[in-house]
Amino acid sequence: MADAKQVYYVEVDESRTTYPVATKALAMDPQAALEAADAYNRDAAPGKRALVISPDIRIPVGKVPALRHYRLVHESPTNILAKAPANASPDLITDMRYVKVFEYVPGARIAGEGTIEVDVVTNTGREFTYRQESRDGTFIVPYATTGSPYEVRTKGKYRIVGTGREFEVPEEAVLQGLPVG
Repeated sequence: MADAKQVYYVEVDESRTTYPVATKALAMDPQAALEAADAYNRDAAPGKRALVISPDIRIPVGKVPALRHYRLVHESPTNILAKAPANASPDLITDMRYVKVFEYVPGARIAGEGTIEVDVVTNTGREFTYRQESRDGTFIVPYATTGSPYEVRTKGKYRIVGTGREFEVPEEAVLQGLPVG
């Protein structure tokens, strides 16, 4: 659920060449850029369009909802990008895997409002925090905190941000879509 702080608004012309030519590019606030692109594209001439691009491939232009019914079960050990030098900025992308395997699950159901999160460690040792915003007073969570048969595991309980409420989620609840808590 990371948000881009700044994006690029780009106008392109594809009408005269076999590849798009940027005719205008501005660094902008994401919301302003999306509104400008929508306005431009409503009346764009044939072969011309506007788009919004994130300067960081790890961060999307807009908010991407959490995968409520899919959980990572395996990722390949091989990175698609070369390792950054030891003295490189930690902001550099250094860990993007060739293959990630997800499994569909009904997901355990937790009543609550706001954002829920849990720390996850993958089979390669990569760590991330899974976050999800509630919909209609419910979270549908895909990772079990106990009983998971996979090498991708949580590092503790789910917690609702700002409330201190924590939830243990058994594998059975994830597989059968059962309520928890």
